[in-house]
Amino acid sequence: MSSQHPPGSAHEPSAEIAGPQSIVDHLRGGAPDLHAFDWVDDSEANGYMFSAYCLTLMPQLTIAELVELLPVSPTIVGECDYPTLEDRGLDIFNASGGVGLLEVENGVVMFEPNGYVGVSPPVMGPVSAGRTAVSHYRGGHGVTNFHWYVNGEVATDFEPFQPSGRGGTHPDVLVPLMQSIGGFALDPDDWANGDDSWLDLPHDRAAFALAEALTGIPITLDLLRQSTYLSIHVPIPEA
Repeated sequence: MSSQHPPGSAHEPSAEIAGPQSIVDHLRGGAPDLHAFDWVDDSEANGYMFSAYCLTLMPQLTIAELVELLPVSPTIVGECDYPTLEDRGLDIFNASGGVGLLEVENGVVMFEPNGYVGVSPPVMGPVSAGRTAVSHYRGGHGVTNFHWYVNGEVATDFEPFQPSGRGGTHPDVLVPLMQSIGGFALDPDDWANGDDSWLDLPHDRAAFALAEALTGIPITLDLLRQSTYLSIHVPIPEA
């Protein structure tokens, strides 16, 4: 699948959409099967793609519109395959993020090997104004984050590893959906009473399933490994 080149004319965000609770109440279809994402935890199959990454799904958006909505001017590097994107991700730290963009199912997928632009509210706030976006992240140091943006704000954020510590403007609105998907240790007692079974929960796969449920954008290993990306560098403003 080939990416689309930006640009165009400036794109104004749509009027404010429904609130987080209304969005969840009107989600279509059942919760995705987290086992459809078993490849996320299979390092032999995925080549350790998800040991350090950030994946952002933005429905009802094009690449050209995304580039116009970014609050900072990106550098358009050009089209590339995944191995090239991964190499670039290893070279980009601190001041800017190496980002790969795809158009999928009437939305944009932003994949960052070793990146974190998607969980940077100063970037994603303007991008998600008048729409929604979902980002989930794993750092090489083991820290994980899941951000659900609605109307330019972080509606819910949590660590998939320990999701009982939720934040955002609506920290609990996703709990029923998360329970339906499974794989999340939602009760603080799950990890506070000495029972270590929660360590084996498939929280990474659950994060992928939750992102698909919220956006309707399907993600497969073949999509991420075999697509041609539009590679850009995004300066990351300070919070």
